[in-house]
Amino acid sequence: MPERSDHYRTIGVRADATTEEIREAHRNLARRFHPDLMNEPGERLRFEGRMAEINEAWTVLSNPERRAQYDRERGNEWQRRPMSKPSSSQFGKSDAFQNVEVSNASGCALRIGPVLLLGGILIAILVITALATGGGESQRRFDVGDCVQINDYGLKLVGCNSEAFKIVDRGVVGMSCPDRSVAKVLPIHTERICVSPVVD
Repeated sequence: MPERSDHYRTIGVRADATTEEIREAHRNLARRFHPDLMNEPGERLRFEGRMAEINEAWTVLSNPERRAQYDRERGNEWQRRPMSKPSSSQFGKSDAFQNVEVSNASGCALRIGPVLLLGGILIAILVITALATGGGESQRRFDVGDCVQINDYGLKLVGCNSEAFKIVDRGVVGMSCPDRSVAKVLPIHTERICVSPVVD
């Protein structure tokens, strides 16, 4: 006894598809498999057979009463046997990997591998960003009135004593400093502070 075709598979929709989804799928298949599109007799015959299947499925699935009856019959019949994969000719295209068997471990790796790779890339970006910004610690802001020590590595906040310099102004690079003070460009290269020696 020939195996009964599944109308939902024939149309290419899920069993819970709306009437509009079924209508749209039917239109697309009719445009694609209409026999009048073929001039070659063999292909035309194949398209006629495919179009007959499509139209039969549409006739059943587009009518609410017929669809309900079909769903009841289908539920009983399809519960008794495992679902078979659609053949490559059923949808007009083939899947090169359709008959490739994959072990459970390989299948798991293929599903989880991309997620782990993406997670690793994100963690690497976070680590590199943290290292590039000095471990995530933000440098204390130098304010007017603070005392600093100037060395080869930049500025260091210190207590106000005779060896320290007092910040007398803060601004952007290019602005002049008050009299008797010296400009020092901060590490971000767009800000400058003006310092003058601490007078006891």
